[in-house]
Amino acid sequence: MELTTQTRFTPSEGGWLLAQAVPRSRLTRNGQEVPTGVADVLARFTLQAWLAADGTFVKLVAPEAAQEALRRWRPRARRRACWSASSNPRPWRRGRGASGR
Repeated sequence: MELTTQTRFTPSEGGWLLAQAVPRSRLTRNGQEVPTGVADVLARFTLQAWLAADGTFVKLVAPEAAQEALRRWRPRARRRACWSASSNPRPWRRGRGASGR
């Protein structure tokens, strides 16, 4: 996986505000680019964290941004999974009760 990151440290409240974005990423296998949802999710938000003056992690800032990026990506992933399951049915599971037997 190749990632291009943009990192910014800003002095804030006696510590640091770290902001890191991933505007470009790609996954390759045997020299060929492979489509992945990871790149979509990473490009949708900027990771922000508060650091103490000595660089120790304190807390994430706006963690809901990452959750929202996943929410926006996940419906597309679900549609692909549903299409994939419907195109490759598993007949041995049909007609079985809740116990699966």
